[in-house]
Amino acid sequence: MSGLSLSGAIIGTPSYMAPEQSRGERVGPAADVYALGATLYDLLTGAPPFSGASIFELIKSLQELEASSMRAKVPAIEHDLDTIVLKCLEKEAARRYASAADLADDLDRFLQGEPIAARPVSLVYRVRRNLWKRRAILSVGLIAIVATLGVLVPPLIRESRARAAKDREVKLWAALAGTLSEAELLRRAGAAEPANAKLEEGIATCRSFLAREELPIAHYFLGRIEATMGRSAEARAEFDRALELDPSLGEARLARGILLARQVLTETSRARRAELVAHGRNSKFDLEGMVRGRPDLLALIARAEADLTAPVGQSSFFRESDRELGLALLAFARRREKEARDLLDRCLKRDPANIEAAIALFQMLEQASEWDEAIRVALAVAQQDRMQTTALATVIYSCHWLVYYNPDVPENAARKKQQIEAAEELKRRGPLDAAGRGVIGFALSDAGDYRGALAEFEALVAARPQDADALTQRGTARLHLGELGEAIADFDRSIAHQPDNCMSWYNRGSAKRLQGKPREAIADYTQCLVLIPGWDIALTSRGLCHSAVGEIDAAIADYTAAIDSGPERATPLTNRAAEYFQRGLEKEAMADFDRAIALRPGYYNAWWGRGEVKWKRQDLEGAEFDLTKALEIRPDAVEPHLFRGLTRIELGRPDAALEDLEFVVAKNFRPGLAWFGIGNAKAQKKDRTGAMEAFRKATELDPANHDAWRNLGQSLMELFRFSDALEVFSEVIKRDPAAFESFASRGFCRQSTKDWKGAEEDYLKALELSPKDWEGRAGVELRLKFVRGKMKTKK
Repeated sequence: MSGLSLSGAIIGTPSYMAPEQSRGERVGPAADVYALGATLYDLLTGAPPFSGASIFELIKSLQELEASSMRAKVPAIEHDLDTIVLKCLEKEAARRYASAADLADDLDRFLQGEPIAARPVSLVYRVRRNLWKRRAILSVGLIAIVATLGVLVPPLIRESRARAAKDREVKLWAALAGTLSEAELLRRAGAAEPANAKLEEGIATCRSFLAREELPIAHYFLGRIEATMGRSAEARAEFDRALELDPSLGEARLARGILLARQVLTETSRARRAELVAHGRNSKFDLEGMVRGRPDLLALIARAEADLTAPVGQSSFFRESDRELGLALLAFARRREKEARDLLDRCLKRDPANIEAAIALFQMLEQASEWDEAIRVALAVAQQDRMQTTALATVIYSCHWLVYYNPDVPENAARKKQQIEAAEELKRRGPLDAAGRGVIGFALSDAGDYRGALAEFEALVAARPQDADALTQRGTARLHLGELGEAIADFDRSIAHQPDNCMSWYNRGSAKRLQGKPREAIADYTQCLVLIPGWDIALTSRGLCHSAVGEIDAAIADYTAAIDSGPERATPLTNRAAEYFQRGLEKEAMADFDRAIALRPGYYNAWWGRGEVKWKRQDLEGAEFDLTKALEIRPDAVEPHLFRGLTRIELGRPDAALEDLEFVVAKNFRPGLAWFGIGNAKAQKKDRTGAMEAFRKATELDPANHDAWRNLGQSLMELFRFSDALEVFSEVIKRDPAAFESFASRGFCRQSTKDWKGAEEDYLKALELSPKDWEGRAGVELRLKFVRGKMKTKK
């Protein structure tokens, strides 16, 4: 998710939202005036005019309650200033100042000691207003919760600055307030393009002010807008410039600290994900070791910490909750989970509607492997903010990890569905940036739609042609589609840009293995293991390649290392069991299969592998049981159907065998062997014609199957078609001149057609080739005696 645009939260809470905005009504300059008044109220009293334990209570308060006098909280506040602020906070828009400029003029009169234009609200109006409120309250619903002017609020009264600078600051904020308020409303409603257009208007306003005079606060505002649009580098440059012009501008330093903390989190998160892939959810990530090897990262952490702990001073642009958020991000990046969670808890208690804090929370939950809780928080954020792509991305990734580490649980169907629904919602919320396209591609890959995933990754690579991760993702989609040459080209480019990209080395090895280049694949898997020592998946894959080139000891060594180091030991156990069985170590093989099944009862390969071994050992009842378990896990798997069908023939269950074998034929998998099995099953059922037809089909599909030829001949003999049978046995003998049983059968066919001489020759050949203990030998000798008797009689 490191590339996804996060909301920069120009606006944090609805504390400065006009009542008409909270009702979803059309807003104008009066809403900006309200926001300015709420800002002044907060600045002068230390608290906003309205608050609530939740966002819903807050909206209810600002719609229904009158703002209390500031003098009731801070008696030192002058009466005229209290009147100005309360006029800004009138419930009826028409009773406020007509514009921010009018408010600025009245503030200027107050500062000059001149009479102000505002007048206190009369008692008669208060009574009338209360009567109207009681009638209206029945019809007002709490609709879309929007946060309008929470953090970009004007200081207006900075005793430490010259009056002229203060006036320019007020004018800049007055010019920005309405535009940014509209942008936030549009953003929360999911109208991305209009929202971004409004933000661009805000950027233009800042640049217009900067063209006339380089105001530090203008650079600060510009940086905040750039951060909201996901342009971190540009935002950083603006904060840097603001601090060059005014080193005391604490809000710019704090904003820069948050950006730096996010950058640290991005770097450490990438390393954490690699560790998660290699060693599982419970692995211990050596962050300090990583940092010691990265002086650039160490310096970045130091700069972020310095910015986040620097004093801000008197500012209404940032709250203490913003500092807590930045420190939480930095603490989590440094794997100080408890400290990070405590800071976030404090932040959210101060500001329950802080979207940025909620985003940080679900990101922390995801990386802490608390994926179910991460999904819950992310979905809540996604519902509140219609442009929150990060939240939906977290749902997609968390569902992936839940399935990856719990592959055989029934909940996975719902998780996969939730993943696809999140991807579809992400599309609907577009337009997507390059990173968003990458997230969609990831979800499609998980769903097996590799062609669709490839299209998304193509867009990602087009936008980021030198991004190693993007190239790896596109290459992986091509690998799944069998486009091995193109996949390897992508992995080559990825490795060139980022030599320590372990997934590119691994996937390139897999592509070369599929190309039939096991030696080259071994080299790539070995490089993977240099980057991530003990990675069980790379060890298992390298073991397969060693096996392919006949290096069985090396294969067993890799499987054993994978078993000892990895979180998912069922796969290498199953592979090692197969190698043991090939070596004749049946006891060791069965022990590995048993361990694999005990570790992962829903692992198809272990049941299927053990069933096949039992079939070869003629443990027919055991084989049928294991193959049936494999088919319970994957009902459409073809190989277990084939071998269970063959097993059931040997168990004398022809009807059940036919069900399995006809399924295999329909899938066109090893059809020659399947038809051979069908012939045997029909022979057991005394369906001689059906058996003969099945055996003939088997010989057509697999001419090298001598057993099928022999059984075809036998079925023809049972149908008294001796001439046809004779031709079949002649074909068998042609293919295998040592087939003594076929000589005996052909001799019988010749005997049946009274070819006594030919029968004698075949019987003699059968006796010559057959072993002395062949059970059919006595029968052949009797038939030979009979044939010779006929030959004498004929003479």
